[in-house]
Amino acid sequence: MKNIAFTCVDRFIDLGQTDQTAIHWLDHDLKETYGEIQRASNRIANLLRSCGIQKGECVSIFLPRSPELVTSFFAILKLEALACILFSTFGESALLDRLADSRTRIIITKKSLLNRIKKIAGELKDLTRVLVIDSEEDMDATFRSMPQLLSQQPESFEYPQEVDPETPAFIQYTSGSTGKPKGALHVHQCLESMCASFAEVFAPKPPERYWCTADPAWITGLAYGILAPLAGQTNQIQFTGGFNTQAWLSILQSHKVNIWYTAPTALRMLMKEEAAVFAGYDYSALDRIFSVGEPLNPEIYHWGRKTFGCEIYDNWFQSETGSIMISNKPGQQVRPGSMGKPLSDIQAHILDEQHQAVETGQQGHLCLTGGWPSMFRTYINKETLYREKFFGEYYISGDLAYRDRDGYF
Repeated sequence: MKNIAFTCVDRFIDLGQTDQTAIHWLDHDLKETYGEIQRASNRIANLLRSCGIQKGECVSIFLPRSPELVTSFFAILKLEALACILFSTFGESALLDRLADSRTRIIITKKSLLNRIKKIAGELKDLTRVLVIDSEEDMDATFRSMPQLLSQQPESFEYPQEVDPETPAFIQYTSGSTGKPKGALHVHQCLESMCASFAEVFAPKPPERYWCTADPAWITGLAYGILAPLAGQTNQIQFTGGFNTQAWLSILQSHKVNIWYTAPTALRMLMKEEAAVFAGYDYSALDRIFSVGEPLNPEIYHWGRKTFGCEIYDNWFQSETGSIMISNKPGQQVRPGSMGKPLSDIQAHILDEQHQAVETGQQGHLCLTGGWPSMFRTYINKETLYREKFFGEYYISGDLAYRDRDGYF
């Protein structure tokens, strides 16, 4: 099994594609190449090693979506350490829960977020360093200038390209909406499911342009905004700003987006705008829209299809599943309000409280037959809760659903 960092970045250097654009960062006016990601991640990996990071130790990335977030993530994986991306909107309490639970050794962040870390640093017994990407000088022995330290690091880094498939890669925390957040542990093998589902559901064909609006701190933004698109050499754009109607519509038009992956929440916010707002934009390049995160209700589906002139495909997965499990997709008739059908290698079931199959059309627990590569391997420090998510061969999602007579969920 190849290290995720090698599959997504370094192998393209070996193939002579060093100068191929990997990510077009719109608001940085930067077309970042595979070679640039490799060199930057190598320097960060050397720095983390010099700071004492060992295999299996956690490094947390507390940054907004940015080139530094991406290169730091791959640097951590090159060390076979454990990456944890945290939303830059988190407050002190949310940070403390996750940083303490993951036993984070190093945090990579920026000056505008430092106050939140400083307020809780004394409670993080495993924390040794905080690396600040935009500070030119060290603040003290713990809070260090990352540019200053990186200036001493080489751009080459030797690491094993082959890893055991079960080597831990990253922690993906759940929202914490039902109690303390749970850290779902994913391994390097997860990339297999991410890439296979990306090809099956989105089916990008060069030179189609792809835009995923999700933050990488969310499994959608990591799996389908960074990892699968990079591994598949997808022509992708990234916008680091938040939701803004005019900005988003301008991006769809000016960058001729063909494949757009977003969320029902964003579509609902767009739906509140006056029809005249949309009349001034050209969406002729837009071929298909995908949606995830919550059910896409028929009203939004019909509005979006009429407004943008293309099909909208809803899909379903979780932090725990690591990749899309059930989806509407091109070549399959969409049924508004349905999340679609299971992907080709996924077996989905509707079970009752006794874990028995229910009749077609009857509501029950959405469960999956376990064993796919991106399935989480545990909840960090919560093994009992992890075991409760399974009954025999079944993973119990916690969501309620039903299946119709034609196999749509």
